[in-house]
Amino acid sequence: MNRNAQWVRDASVTLMDAAVTAGLITGALLLRTRWLAAIGGVWAVLTLRQGYLAARARRRPTHPPNGTRHQPRSPN
Repeated sequence: MNRNAQWVRDASVTLMDAAVTAGLITGALLLRTRWLAAIGGVWAVLTLRQGYLAARARRRPTHPPNGTRHQPRSPN
């Protein structure tokens, strides 16, 4: 998968999670139920983590195809 396409997918999932969180918190406020607020709080933490991981993956530099990060030393 293309790196930009993956980032867009991660960002869209994060936005969808944020919408679910907002719905849960709003429902908890309107219904005055603590268990729904607790689920919304846990979902909010997971949403923030997903957003952080998506942003971190976006900033990460690409590595060479063989997976090595460093160039081999010269035999001097």
